[in-house]
Amino acid sequence: MADKKKPAIGASVPGPNEKADFFAQLMNTFERGVVSAEIDLGGTFAKEGAGGGLAIRAETGPRSVTDRQVAKVKDIVNTFAGDITVHAPMKADPAGLTGIERAKAAEILKQSIEYSKRVGAKTLTVHPIGSMGYYFIEPFVGTKLPVQSPFMLAANKQELNKLFQEYNVKDELMKEQIKREWGNFIQTLPLTFAEKFAAAAAPIHDNFKTNVAQERVVDLFKQHSNDLGKVLSDIKKVNNIDEEIRSRMMTQFMRLAPEGKLDNKMLNEFKKHFANPEVQNFIEGQWSKVNLASLSPIGRHGEVAKNQRQELELREKAWEKIMTREGMRFGPFSDSKSMIMKNVEDTFSKLLKDKETQKMLKQGKVKIALENLFPAAPEKGYMQGYPMFYKPAEMAKLVKKIRSIAKANGVSPDLITMTFDVGHSASSNIKPSEFLKELKKHGVKPGHVHLVGGPGFGHQHEAWGDWMDEVSRMDPGLFKNLMDMGVVNIEGADIEDIEITVNNMWNDGVPLEALMAMSTAPGQVMPSMVEKAGYSHAPSYWEGVARGYSQGFFSRGMYSFQYETLGAPMRAAFGGYLAPALHGGGHTIGPDRTPLIWASSQPTLYSSKRQG
Repeated sequence: MADKKKPAIGASVPGPNEKADFFAQLMNTFERGVVSAEIDLGGTFAKEGAGGGLAIRAETGPRSVTDRQVAKVKDIVNTFAGDITVHAPMKADPAGLTGIERAKAAEILKQSIEYSKRVGAKTLTVHPIGSMGYYFIEPFVGTKLPVQSPFMLAANKQELNKLFQEYNVKDELMKEQIKREWGNFIQTLPLTFAEKFAAAAAPIHDNFKTNVAQERVVDLFKQHSNDLGKVLSDIKKVNNIDEEIRSRMMTQFMRLAPEGKLDNKMLNEFKKHFANPEVQNFIEGQWSKVNLASLSPIGRHGEVAKNQRQELELREKAWEKIMTREGMRFGPFSDSKSMIMKNVEDTFSKLLKDKETQKMLKQGKVKIALENLFPAAPEKGYMQGYPMFYKPAEMAKLVKKIRSIAKANGVSPDLITMTFDVGHSASSNIKPSEFLKELKKHGVKPGHVHLVGGPGFGHQHEAWGDWMDEVSRMDPGLFKNLMDMGVVNIEGADIEDIEITVNNMWNDGVPLEALMAMSTAPGQVMPSMVEKAGYSHAPSYWEGVARGYSQGFFSRGMYSFQYETLGAPMRAAFGGYLAPALHGGGHTIGPDRTPLIWASSQPTLYSSKRQG
């Protein structure tokens, strides 16, 4: 195998589809010249016919994968003398807002650890937040409602302006557009709530008006020193009040003064009741719900809005009241980030307190690796993302906290590490090498790497170094920082992305496990190159592959080895490509990468630096 000081190169197994099952994809991944394959367990939750693949079609999670399927995975891995890493399903959401969600996430993670142990995986990557997006808890039956951008969750205009600073929104036209969208969102909520939660909102509406009526009558008795005539007169002539509340005030007056005589005991009970701060908070909460579910908003004390501007103000105040309650929103705010952190801690406490999980972790070698995420990028027109865990300080705090939870439950803290996702870092508007430096300052070093290119925002995967990839251009000196972080796992949209990425990594001076294919028979052609890469021997599988390329596929082998010294891509390790001068850079197992007229320029397209 390769020098232990040099990184193992892995790749994610593409999701099974109707053309190839999981096992075929796993073999194809290894045949691309990598020594580690990452399995995304999200596929184990797919229903039959919905992309789950022939090999792992299970609706109940990774635990339902049969021993026969696991044995087949291990056979493929052993054939290639490779390794396996695993990615936990996104359905495992450690940051879930409800206890049920977190208990479910802990159980899915437990199943994922069990699967990882069964297949001999060394790393289990976990997203600390499962769902990409921003949402809030509607106040009627407690369900989650998504919003189109994090800005919609701002409690007020002041908080909206703070978000502009946090998300680096400088364009005044965009700010104005977002402000208008925020205002429209709040004003149209009643239509949504009335349609979905009318039945749930009706008793809240009724309760609120009764409370307000009682409260106002008590205030009038205080104001008029229990003079029944003056209280009754004011009830009849009070201006600018909801007529239903006026009617209920009369009802409450009759309760307190039946047959024209004041019931002092009941009045004192009412006064004591409404002096309670908890009661006041309860009424405030009801008021905000009423204004978000009513087409005709009213004031806290039953006042009727005089014009549209007052209606807008009432709804904005009601929204602020709802959004400043703990646990009501899932977004980039200090209160919700604190809640998210507590939720993730709770999930991992549930997981690591489980005796079976503790036993598996103590017996096996699998490490739990928490992955850095990415936010929205509104300055680039991208509004979807995660509300937390995209900054180095956040990730360092998370890793340390979960390590402390592990230690408290008798699990080695060394089994908790971090997966550093290069593309996610770039999408967080942080240069990947700078992200690593910040992590180091906080005392955290990743033990696994996800390498992927992209536009520099969002979640679009491109091959590293591809012409559409901005991430590699953002940080061309990155690889020297990845050398000792365990497996560098290539994430791509398809199998060809692995080839492009591997070649560009080679260009940047990274010695690849794929070079082992060149370490025997082709060694007579140019042994110095293999020696410089640091390889002295190769597993038996790669010896056979190398002999095959040098003996059975002469033109393909000569293309790769001849042009490697001129800066051509390393095709020997991957196969499928023919000599460009003879075949126009054709691909034997897929569509042509380049037309015939580009044949002579293909080496320049795919590899720009001499390696000899």
